[in-house]
This record gives sequence, C-alpha cells and structure tokens, in this order.
Amino acid sequence: MSNTNFALSTSLALRSAIFDLVGFRSTGKRPASSLFCLSAPNNKTKMADLSAKDVERAKLVFDIYDFEGSGKLDAFYLGDALRALEVNPTNAIVEKQGGAKKKGEKAFALEEFLPIFSQVKKEKECGTLEDFKEGLKVYDKLENGTMLAAELVHVLLTLGEKLTDREVDEILKIAGPEDDEGNIKYEPWLKAVIAGPFPKTDE
Repeated sequence: MSNTNFALSTSLALRSAIFDLVGFRSTGKRPASSLFCLSAPNNKTKMADLSAKDVERAKLVFDIYDFEGSGKLDAFYLGDALRALEVNPTNAIVEKQGGAKKKGEKAFALEEFLPIFSQVKKEKECGTLEDFKEGLKVYDKLENGTMLAAELVHVLLTLGEKLTDREVDEILKIAGPEDDEGNIKYEPWLKAVIAGPFPKTDE
C-alpha cells in the first residue's frame, strides 16, 4: 500500500473508531456503526446545495472513472471518486451509499452519482480534529494531552474500521517516542494522520 493510500485508509479507520468512541461517551452504549452521522442515501435529493462548480467537478471526476466511456461509474470505484472530490467518506459510508466490493456488480449514471456526492458532502465535517480529540480524551487520564500508546493500539485494532497489526505498527511510528510511562501526545499524532501522507522513515 502506498504512503498516500495508507494515510487515507488510516485516517478513515480512525474517524470511524472515534465516531464509535464519541457515540459511546454521549449515549453510554456502543453505536451499531459509525454511520450514525449519515442518513440513508436518497437519489431523489435535490441538487440545490451543489454549486455549479461542484457539479462541474463531479462531472469531471465521473468522466475520469468512467473507464469504459459508457456514461456509467462502476460502483466499485464510488469511494475513489468521492475521495477525489475531497469528501473522504469511510469505507462503511461508501458501502451505505451503494459502493460495491467487486467490479461489475452495479453502476451509477451521472444523475445518480450527483445526489450521492451531495449527501456525502453534507456530512464532510462529521469527523474533525476536535471530534477525534474528544474521542481520545476518554483515555487521557492525566488530562494533559497524552494517552497510553497501548490504548491507542487497542482503539485502532478493535473499534471502527479496524487496522491490521502491521498497519498499526506503521502508524505508531509517527506518534513519536513514548515517555517513561508509555504515553504519547495524541493531538500531534492526530494532526499528522489527518494531514497525510506519512513521511518516509529512515528504515
């Protein structure tokens, strides 16, 4: 996986995990899914909230991902197309909006793609740095902006869109060294994950 794609997948997994954490803190129970911030897709949504520039950008991206020139976007590429439009939905949201796991299962015409873009665009700010910080504060026992690295590993391995052990090892490299108590400063780490792609290590 490239540095850019790894940064994107990690930030999406983190966002999903933090949504679960924020939901747990506010309700006292684990939400069934990180999709609680996004309503179900509605292809009848009006395009009034999409500017002419938005529509133009969406058409351009749609044409790029219309590899066959058929006027259709394979649902397998829905997530890629939306991320090219800088709305960065989680994989779960892409699936909720009709994304497919295999090529050729279904496809969207432009008039179907635009409402999806509109819906996801509305939820673009659902996951922000402040959301992520709020979610991780539950582990900030000293209330000084730090948390145990072991607990961050737990978050990434068990909540939201889970990462593999190898991916967690890689992402923790940008968190910096742990202190004597095994804590890391999570805000700089969050900023680095959101910004991506990760800088190359000397290894």
